[in-house]
Amino acid sequence: MLEKYTFDTFVSGECNKYALFLSRLVAERPGMYNPLLIYGDSGLGKTHLLHAIYNYAKTHDPSNRIHLLSCNELVDLYIAAIDADLIEQWAEY
Repeated sequence: MLEKYTFDTFVSGECNKYALFLSRLVAERPGMYNPLLIYGDSGLGKTHLLHAIYNYAKTHDPSNRIHLLSCNELVDLYIAAIDADLIEQWAEY
């Protein structure tokens, strides 16, 4: 499923070459570039790049703790942590 999204299968062009460059840096140097925000029109490869970062990081260091979730999932978790008065623990997660 997600394994097909790699840097090697990404189609790069003028509109996304900078995003590809930064995504590779994030993948190769975990923790150095945080956070990474990728913004753009639909169909330019944002999701592909995020999954490629995930796949690269897991392949090169299987002990990496990576949480890949949608914006809606993140907001739901954040609101639940606030409601349960667990926001400090959530931030450490």
